[in-house]
Amino acid sequence: MNKERRLFGVEHLSLRSLIIGALGSAVLTASSMYAALRLGMVPWPNIFAAILALGVLKVLSKTSKNEVNVSQTAMTAGAMIAAGLGFTIPGLWMSGDSISMSSHFWIFLGISGIGLFMGIFLTWIWREMLLKKEKLPFPIGIATAKTIEAGDEGGKKTIFLLIALAVTAIFTVLRDWFTKIPEFLGFNFLNRFNIQSGIALVPFASAIGYMIGALYSFVLFIGGIFGFFLLVPIGIEMGWFADLGAANDARMAIGLGLMVGSGLGVILKFVFGFIKKIRRAREKEDAIPMKARLKRSRISLLICAIAFVGCVVMGFSPLVSALIIIGIFLATLMSSFVTGQTGICPLEIFGILVMIAIRGIVPNIGVETSLLIAGVVAIASGFVADVMFDYKTGEIFNTNPKAQLISQIVRRNSPEQLLQALQ
Repeated sequence: MNKERRLFGVEHLSLRSLIIGALGSAVLTASSMYAALRLGMVPWPNIFAAILALGVLKVLSKTSKNEVNVSQTAMTAGAMIAAGLGFTIPGLWMSGDSISMSSHFWIFLGISGIGLFMGIFLTWIWREMLLKKEKLPFPIGIATAKTIEAGDEGGKKTIFLLIALAVTAIFTVLRDWFTKIPEFLGFNFLNRFNIQSGIALVPFASAIGYMIGALYSFVLFIGGIFGFFLLVPIGIEMGWFADLGAANDARMAIGLGLMVGSGLGVILKFVFGFIKKIRRAREKEDAIPMKARLKRSRISLLICAIAFVGCVVMGFSPLVSALIIIGIFLATLMSSFVTGQTGICPLEIFGILVMIAIRGIVPNIGVETSLLIAGVVAIASGFVADVMFDYKTGEIFNTNPKAQLISQIVRRNSPEQLLQALQ
């Protein structure tokens, strides 16, 4: 193995990993935009990117798991930028307004840049909190690491990986293409109790449960039991809800509230912990850590100021721009928190939540501005969630996080291809 490659003096960073990552990012970004518009979903690209990076680097010469990880980190994040745009911005055309790409190209490019800029900065912050302190599993990151290990080491791991890939691929083709397997097996005998139940035949969901472990899987299961088997039927029977539709709307609202509340709880924990550290440092007169913290605080304020100016240049009012920055902070933390536990990122939901909150504060916002707000927040939320998976893989391999950070900054984002796909 070649573990001595360095670029800019950073361990695990190589020129070829950046080049491969840039080219792969262009392909994955374009394909993810197509999937978002065509299918209404974007699968996590991490495992595919890992396989592609591993194959290319092994053909070129000896490589290491860390170099492969840096390369796939550079490849994947553009996919979530595409998802953030694809799930929100098409609403401009659906609203009935006559929108031309030529007149809005720089606006879309601008909000993509702001989401990416804030995302790169915030992943660095949330990495410390959610990976090292909260120790969330980030299942796709684990799966990516296992894929790289299997491909790098060969032997039984590779055989198991190939068997799993083949079986899942055949199952999915039979289910979605030939329709020989149903997507859902419903238990109709419970319908008379206003209970919707059944089994979704989704290998991806089973894989997530397998990787996140018994604790998180059990918590998710309890949430489903409470929502579908208790809240909905009892609420209808007690007259709390007019019908099944109203009950399901309430269930979704409560779920979102729990999700947002959990994210806010993590933020408060982080803030109080930070304040305690400052007090301890003052009591011990530990000047060096305090200087380091003050330096990080100045950098954080500078980055937020740059993003704020970018929002104003994009046409948002100063108040709305400030609210967008605050919304991105909250949404990306909640996105990372939810994705770290479940492997699922409802990035468009976070974008919509922030949009609704801002419209509640500034009610005279138009449709176009509202969708642009949802777009920039969704981009940042999806980007952060994806890169947190990459940092999880890096934690498993002890990859230098600075190498991964640089690979995100240096890679080519192909904004022209991404935005042309919207046409």
